[in-house]
Amino acid sequence: MKKSITILAGLWLMLATGMASAQNTSDELVKATVKNIRDHKNVELTFDYQYALDDQNASEKQQGTAFLQGECYKVQLIDQEIISDGKSIWNYIFDNEEVTLSNTSEGEDNTPLKLITMLDKDYTAKSITSEADKAQQLERVLLSNPKGQFKEITAVINPKDKLLKNIVFHFDDGSSMVLENIQMKFDQNLKDSFFRFDSKANPNIDIIDMR
Repeated sequence: MKKSITILAGLWLMLATGMASAQNTSDELVKATVKNIRDHKNVELTFDYQYALDDQNASEKQQGTAFLQGECYKVQLIDQEIISDGKSIWNYIFDNEEVTLSNTSEGEDNTPLKLITMLDKDYTAKSITSEADKAQQLERVLLSNPKGQFKEITAVINPKDKLLKNIVFHFDDGSSMVLENIQMKFDQNLKDSFFRFDSKANPNIDIIDMR
């Protein structure tokens, strides 16, 4: 009996050590991926996105573009544009022909795309699976933060070049937002004015100041 207990204890120790090692490796991969983004002056992301209510109900895939530079960002979707200079947020709804202007402390300044640059600080990671995508090997990672804006995030990362390929933001109600086929460009010449709404160039757009 003692021998069996000793064997079981040894197996459990090996399993626990393996799990801890896998988690450490996943955390390191996420940190390296986020650092790869932060080390550049800015990053442009193009992606396909869709919202899924559950496994059976998902919207059609659409294309989007986002730019991140320090505390500034611009997100361009098919029906709206969200711009922030780090202090203010302009949310431009195309069909309404209006812009709502708010302070970052009052608006949703922590957008899912901007959250990418904080994954290494706010979330713990563990590896789910490795998968082959054409000629590259990808790592699927589950990120968790019980107190975060999103409790769970699933990310697919290329461990070779430390680039994010896909990311899924899971909402509390079971729905999710999926960004796939992410492509990145770095260090473009983006002026400060790029991250502010140009009211002079859009004189017919109503601006609702909620600050």
